[in-house]
Amino acid sequence: MFNIGRFQSLIKPRLRYTYVPNASVRDIPMIDPSDHIYQTNAVTYSFGHYLTAFSKDGVREISAFEVEQTYGLSDDLTPSDLYDGSGHRFSDIRAKLTLYPGGGFWTVHEAVFNTYGDGFRILRNSLDYHKPPHFRLHIGQNYTKDLVNELDTGFIGTYGNFDGTFRMKYSLKDNTWISSVYAITYHPKCWSLTLSLSQDRRPRDTSIRISFDLAGITQRGNDATKLGGFR
Repeated sequence: MFNIGRFQSLIKPRLRYTYVPNASVRDIPMIDPSDHIYQTNAVTYSFGHYLTAFSKDGVREISAFEVEQTYGLSDDLTPSDLYDGSGHRFSDIRAKLTLYPGGGFWTVHEAVFNTYGDGFRILRNSLDYHKPPHFRLHIGQNYTKDLVNELDTGFIGTYGNFDGTFRMKYSLKDNTWISSVYAITYHPKCWSLTLSLSQDRRPRDTSIRISFDLAGITQRGNDATKLGGFR
């Protein structure tokens, strides 16, 4: 696993200053933070560590770790899409860790942590295994405090001119499945035909679809979370 050999370890600290002057938004309805541009006077500090391996096969990224937080210089932070969290001098801490151990595996972990007692507000974890051209597996978890806690699984397998695809979303919060997709695709050199069965609970729906695609118009991919391997 990893098989690093010679490697490069890069540490990258960053400091960003953001200033937005005061603007009147009294008559503008607010749907999300991007609808209002509040006065902002803040500094964002971040830290990144990147590990890269060198071998006779070339250059390969091993891991990437990034963490950042924002501090309001003159007052509590106002809502903004530039950072996570508002209403205090310090924003939430956002961190992301990506690992490439080799052998077709990679994993990504993201977290948003509130330092004022609210704990983890967002957690995203995923594990992928890719063995081209035979199959790809994806398992992911998406958690947003008090709103969402879902498991997302996907698989695509290839045998000759056929692809088989499966995808399911499951709610860990409600202990029930949300949606599922089953598909089989036949793809000779210049065209493809996909037969799929989709089931959803939000809203409740079951559908069967047949699609025909020409090479160069629709590009086939290997993403297990995309229906029939297409995007």
